[in-house]
Amino acid sequence: MTPEPLYLSVREVAAHFGCGVSTVWRWVKLGSFPAPMKIGGLTRWHRSTIDAFAMTRRAA
Repeated sequence: MTPEPLYLSVREVAAHFGCGVSTVWRWVKLGSFPAPMKIGGLTRWHRSTIDAFAMTRRAA
């Protein structure tokens, strides 16, 4: 069993929400989605941030 990654790329985030990469970036630009962080030149979201965001979206 492979452990889930701690940090997610924009493609992984898009797949998680069933949308396109450009949609994720649009949500970030509009401020309706958590901003990513830069790690060694890579843009990533922490899995816990994405999970928490998904939970708030389900509750709304």
